[in-house]
Amino acid sequence: MPVGSDYGDVYINLINRHFSVTDVASRDRVQYNDPAMPVIGHAELGRAINSQKGSRAPGPDGINPAIVKLLYSRIPDLFLGLFNSLLRFSSCPGVWKFAIVIFFGKRGKPVELAQSYRPVCLLQSLSKVLEKIINNRLIFYLERNSAIHNRQYGFRERRGTTHCLNDVISCVKTRNIRYKHTVMVVFDFAGAFDCANWRIIFDKLAESAVDPYLINIACSYLNNRGVGFRDGDTWVRFNIDRGCPQGS
Repeated sequence: MPVGSDYGDVYINLINRHFSVTDVASRDRVQYNDPAMPVIGHAELGRAINSQKGSRAPGPDGINPAIVKLLYSRIPDLFLGLFNSLLRFSSCPGVWKFAIVIFFGKRGKPVELAQSYRPVCLLQSLSKVLEKIINNRLIFYLERNSAIHNRQYGFRERRGTTHCLNDVISCVKTRNIRYKHTVMVVFDFAGAFDCANWRIIFDKLAESAVDPYLINIACSYLNNRGVGFRDGDTWVRFNIDRGCPQGS
C-alpha cells in the first residue's frame, strides 16, 4: 500500500488522515461554577451499563461489557460510588481516554487511498458507561428545555428521516396550493463528525444554560484524549483535540 511501507507506517498515515492530531498533550479546561449535582442512582447506572452489548470488543484494558455487567451485579455500590465521584469532581480517568483504532476497508474503494478506510475506536467499557450517563443527562436537559431546534431530526428519539421527508413534502404541497415555487438547498458537510470543535460545543452548551457540572465532566471526558495502536510491545499514541471518533 502506498500509504506506508509497513504495519506501523500504514497506521500512522491513516491516523494522520482521519483524525485531527495535535502535539499538545492537554488543553486548558473550560471552567464553570459548579452547582449541586443530581446524584446517580442504581436505576440510572444500571441502564447505562446494560445498554452495552456484551459481545462488543473491549478497549485497551481487555475488559468487555459482559465482564462489567457481571461485576456490577456483584458489587453495585462500588460502581455507584465510583461514577458519582467522577461526576462530583468532574474527572474522567486518563486511562479511559485512550482508544485503540482499527481500520476497515470500504467495499469497492481503492485500497491505496486513506479515505477508503473507516476508523473504528475501541474504548474501555467503563469509559462508555460514563459517556452514556453524560449523554443521557445532556439529552434530557436539552429536550426538556427546548434547547434543540424543532427542525433537527438527526440523533433524536422518535425522529428520523421519515419525519424530515414528511415535513418537506408538506411544505411543497402547501406552497403548490398557493401557486408558489419551492426551492430546496441541500448541504453535505464532509467529515462533519471528524471536525467537531469541542470548544465551540462547550460554548454552545453554556449558552443553552446546561448545568455546569455536565459541561465540566464533558470537558474532562474530552480533554487529553488519544487514539493509537499496538506496535509489538509498544502503544503508539496520537493526541486528538476535536472530532467524534466512532466507537465499537
